[in-house]
Amino acid sequence: MSGSASSVEGSNNRNPPTIVSQPAFCLILSKFLCLSLVPIALCALPAVPLCLLLLASPTPKLGIPLTHLPPAGYNSQGERLVAGIVPLSADRNYVILIQSTRRKGWVLPKGGWESDESCQESAVREAWEEAGITVNIDYDLGNFEEKRPPKTSKDRSRYYFFQGTVVDQLEEWPEKDKREREWFTYTKAIEALTNRPELQEALNRSSMNRT
Repeated sequence: MSGSASSVEGSNNRNPPTIVSQPAFCLILSKFLCLSLVPIALCALPAVPLCLLLLASPTPKLGIPLTHLPPAGYNSQGERLVAGIVPLSADRNYVILIQSTRRKGWVLPKGGWESDESCQESAVREAWEEAGITVNIDYDLGNFEEKRPPKTSKDRSRYYFFQGTVVDQLEEWPEKDKREREWFTYTKAIEALTNRPELQEALNRSSMNRT
């Protein structure tokens, strides 16, 4: 009997299990969550401007590393991309030439191919800006390598020409004060383009009447 009594007495002296009330448990949980979320919030703050920058950045072309993308208006060989037009009359007997702004002489309407437009769109735009004409594109004449001797101060160019039929010839245009325009026969045009063999080649690829 004494052993049983001591056993019962010993069990009564043990500490009772800790029982956490529901309000106390909620308080502990809320403190834990607050302490856990503070570092996360602090880490997320610097990331907000970075996310905005990433969303605002242009999406690179798939499959082309950014380090290998050529500058706008240039090809992978470093040549400046130039779009131009051979603007013919409806009967194919005449072509419009314009005066060059850099040196004396006549040239075909042409200019830099912008990165936000197609080559054909660029050729039509240059016809309007430089010659004050609207054209309908007939067909692609292909591309031409620049034949002039290279200059250290000037990039080499790659020309892309289209044949076009002149639809309208306006009296006011963007470069009116810088250029003159004139209709030429084939023979006179070839002579006027003597110093620009790549432009002569573009004219020779067209369907202009050789008279």
